Amino acid sequence: MENMHIAVKLGLDKSSALELPAFEPEEIDLWLNVAQDRFIKQRLFGNNPKRTGFEADSKRISDLQTLVVNSETDANPWVAVTKYPNTTSIDLGSTETLTITGITKANPGVVTVAAIGNLENSDSVIIKGVSTMVEVNDNEYVVANISGNTFEIVDTSGFAGAGTGGTADRRVQAGDFMYYVASRSKVTRTNPVITAGYIDNVMIEHVNIDKFINTGFNSPRFKNPVCWIEDTLLYIMHDDLTSSYDDAGWKFSLTYIKQPTAIDNVPADTTSCELPNYTHQEIVNIAVDLMVENIESPRTQTHTEKLKTQE
Repeated sequence: MENMHIAVKLGLDKSSALELPAFEPEEIDLWLNVAQDRFIKQRLFGNNPKRTGFEADSKRISDLQTLVVNSETDANPWVAVTKYPNTTSIDLGSTETLTITGITKANPGVVTVAAIGNLENSDSVIIKGVSTMVEVNDNEYVVANISGNTFEIVDTSGFAGAGTGGTADRRVQAGDFMYYVASRSKVTRTNPVITAGYIDNVMIEHVNIDKFINTGFNSPRFKNPVCWIEDTLLYIMHDDLTSSYDDAGWKFSLTYIKQPTAIDNVPADTTSCELPNYTHQEIVNIAVDLMVENIESPRTQTHTEKLKTQE
């Protein structure tokens, strides 16, 4: 991460040794994060002379490969929707609640839960309602070293005492959701016949929702379920010949671009950019352009000109 800071200073034709106004490390971090987000948006939605989708372009895939997540759930995620017929929804920001039976006062603290559920190492949980060890309440922790129904968090040896009760809330899926890429559902269908088959959901615009609603004047037939996003909910609508499938095995798969870890070089070298190393200079270049554009009258128009160079 420190190398990206140095590259920014070189790009600005400045260094900390010169007696000139300089950006503080925190300011450089801010602009690098803005540049990182713009880089991601450019790769997904920017000028695309090849007229290909994100996953049909090898460069776009390579640039964002470290941020592509495929989240599958073997629990039935469907929630019935009343305002649309033949429609279910999935909360992209929902939680899985684990019941805590105890937390040790140790380094690291070990949390015991009634059932581990779908929890995995590196997941984040928010702990609430713990007695005695109240210091852990309403804080987010990264899960480590899962063993049976236990997992480790941070050093709790300095806390009040061993904890009892409470809950640990885990984002079931897409807690780091940034941009939708694709999704699939497990369904059964009568015509054409599909039995417990995995089928792609087709994203549609809100203005087209009415075209897929079965009314007295419209009886649409569409093999692939259609979907759209409202707030944190992904709505999935099927026709009268299709239904969700509730047998064993996963019922839903979501592919998305996750929110990258924030660039933070304070203190130095505590984290690294999640994007591939070869993209770091491109991110630095975007950051430098943004910084130059903001410290004096615009010498470079990043919105209109730089957007054309990402391919």
